[in-house]
Amino acid sequence: MTFVMLAYSTLFGRWAGWAVMPRNYILAGSHIFNVIAQANQLRRCLQYKIAVGGKEAEAEVSDLLVKAAMGGVAVATLVMFSKHIQVTG
Repeated sequence: MTFVMLAYSTLFGRWAGWAVMPRNYILAGSHIFNVIAQANQLRRCLQYKIAVGGKEAEAEVSDLLVKAAMGGVAVATLVMFSKHIQVTG
């Protein structure tokens, strides 16, 4: 769930603050804050798994980080190449 929240908040933080008009910086800020909180939660979880699990957990965490890096690249690509959305009122 942490990975989903990271992707969601990254995408919608960008759209709320930079891609839509009028810009909603308060909403963008809350999404950016959520990215920071979820990243910290992920760090704590992985640190705990390594401390408790030993060598098997290190291999599992390493595999998980590779998958997360690939997902992060995909999300970053989507964010960078998304078009601006114009909201008319």
